[in-house]
Amino acid sequence: SHQWELASWFLSEMRFERLYPNAISYSALILACGKAEQWQQALAIFGEVLSGDFRITQSIFNAATNACGNSLCATEALWLLEERWRQRVSY
Repeated sequence: SHQWELASWFLSEMRFERLYPNAISYSALILACGKAEQWQQALAIFGEVLSGDFRITQSIFNAATNACGNSLCATEALWLLEERWRQRVSY
Protein backbone atom coordinates (compact mmCIF):
# COMPACT_ATOMS: atom_id res chain seq x y z
CA SER A 1 0.00 0.00 0.00
CA HIS A 2 1.27 3.43 -0.93
CA GLN A 3 -1.00 5.27 1.48
CA TRP A 4 1.94 6.01 3.78
CA GLU A 5 3.79 7.77 0.95
CA LEU A 6 0.72 9.88 0.23
CA ALA A 7 0.29 10.70 3.90
CA SER A 8 3.98 11.62 4.18
CA TRP A 9 3.71 13.90 1.15
CA PHE A 10 0.61 15.53 2.61
CA LEU A 11 2.43 16.21 5.89
CA SER A 12 5.30 17.80 3.96
CA GLU A 13 2.84 19.96 2.06
CA MET A 14 1.24 21.07 5.31
CA ARG A 15 4.61 22.26 6.57
CA PHE A 16 5.37 23.99 3.28
CA GLU A 17 2.11 25.92 3.61
CA ARG A 18 3.01 26.76 7.22
CA LEU A 19 0.22 24.61 8.57
CA TYR A 20 1.18 22.63 11.62
CA PRO A 21 0.33 18.96 11.96
CA ASN A 22 -1.56 17.88 15.05
CA ALA A 23 -1.94 14.58 16.87
CA ILE A 24 -4.47 13.34 14.32
CA SER A 25 -2.11 14.11 11.43
CA TYR A 26 0.81 12.32 13.05
CA SER A 27 -1.30 9.37 14.16
CA ALA A 28 -2.72 8.93 10.66
CA LEU A 29 0.74 8.98 9.10
CA ILE A 30 2.17 6.53 11.63
CA LEU A 31 -0.84 4.23 11.17
CA ALA A 32 -0.43 4.33 7.39
CA CYS A 33 3.24 3.41 7.79
CA GLY A 34 2.31 0.54 10.09
CA LYS A 35 -0.27 -0.85 7.68
CA ALA A 36 2.33 -0.77 4.91
CA GLU A 37 4.81 -2.56 7.21
CA GLN A 38 7.07 0.50 7.19
CA TRP A 39 7.80 0.33 10.92
CA GLN A 40 11.17 2.08 10.52
CA GLN A 41 9.42 5.05 8.92
CA ALA A 42 6.76 4.98 11.66
CA LEU A 43 9.47 5.14 14.34
CA ALA A 44 11.28 7.93 12.48
CA ILE A 45 8.08 9.99 12.51
CA PHE A 46 7.53 9.15 16.17
CA GLY A 47 11.08 10.32 16.89
CA GLU A 48 10.35 13.56 15.06
CA VAL A 49 7.33 14.10 17.28
CA LEU A 50 9.40 13.35 20.39
CA SER A 51 12.13 15.78 19.42
CA GLY A 52 9.74 18.58 18.55
CA ASP A 53 7.71 20.90 20.68
CA PHE A 54 4.64 18.71 20.51
CA ARG A 55 2.53 17.05 23.16
CA ILE A 56 2.61 13.28 22.71
CA THR A 57 -0.86 11.76 22.85
CA GLN A 58 -2.10 8.26 23.51
CA SER A 59 -3.20 7.94 19.87
CA ILE A 60 0.35 8.65 18.64
CA PHE A 61 1.81 6.07 21.02
CA ASN A 62 -0.83 3.53 20.04
CA ALA A 63 -0.17 4.06 16.34
CA ALA A 64 3.59 3.62 16.79
CA THR A 65 3.17 0.58 19.03
CA ASN A 66 0.80 -1.01 16.52
CA ALA A 67 3.24 -0.35 13.68
CA CYS A 68 5.94 -2.23 15.60
CA GLY A 69 3.58 -4.95 16.74
CA ASN A 70 2.31 -5.57 13.22
CA SER A 71 5.90 -6.05 12.07
CA LEU A 72 6.88 -8.18 15.06
CA CYS A 73 9.45 -5.67 16.32
CA ALA A 74 9.42 -6.53 20.01
CA THR A 75 12.46 -4.45 20.98
CA GLU A 76 11.05 -1.31 19.40
CA ALA A 77 7.61 -1.92 20.92
CA LEU A 78 9.18 -2.25 24.38
CA TRP A 79 11.10 0.99 23.82
CA LEU A 80 7.81 2.71 22.99
CA LEU A 81 6.22 1.41 26.17
CA GLU A 82 9.17 2.69 28.19
CA GLU A 83 8.93 6.06 26.47
CA ARG A 84 5.20 6.19 27.19
CA TRP A 85 5.97 5.66 30.86
CA ARG A 86 8.66 8.37 30.84
CA GLN A 87 6.31 10.81 29.12
CA ARG A 88 3.57 9.94 31.62
CA VAL A 89 0.99 9.33 28.92
CA SER A 90 -1.95 7.38 30.30
CA TYR A 91 -3.46 4.42 28.49
